[in-house]
Amino acid sequence: MVAEGRRCRVLLVEDDLDAVRLFRRLLQVCGFEVEAVENGLDAVPAAERFHPDCVVSDICLPGLNGYEVAQHFRTHPEFQRIPLVALTAYGTRDLSEQAGFDRHLEKPAQIWNLVGVLRQVVAGT
Repeated sequence: MVAEGRRCRVLLVEDDLDAVRLFRRLLQVCGFEVEAVENGLDAVPAAERFHPDCVVSDICLPGLNGYEVAQHFRTHPEFQRIPLVALTAYGTRDLSEQAGFDRHLEKPAQIWNLVGVLRQVVAGT
């Protein structure tokens, strides 16, 4: 849950800089606060600094892939229950769920689908 009066914080783990710029801007317009990292190795350290309400991660990433990122979050004491959303052109819903993702969206994703999913997972629905 997000405290009243505070914007929902989203950590975006994505190596495509054009996608980062696009999603960051669109999510900000929709009222989200966004932090982005370009590889899987930086995801958990960024979360420790940023304290996101949810994480959106690509699967095909340098360093650690998205499945490994999800597994690191699921075993981290502070982030075991954080909502994780896979946003990818690769992989399957089953593999995403097995890795610990709560939702799986395929690229190219419509921004309204992503916003709707983020609002649902942060609300716990």
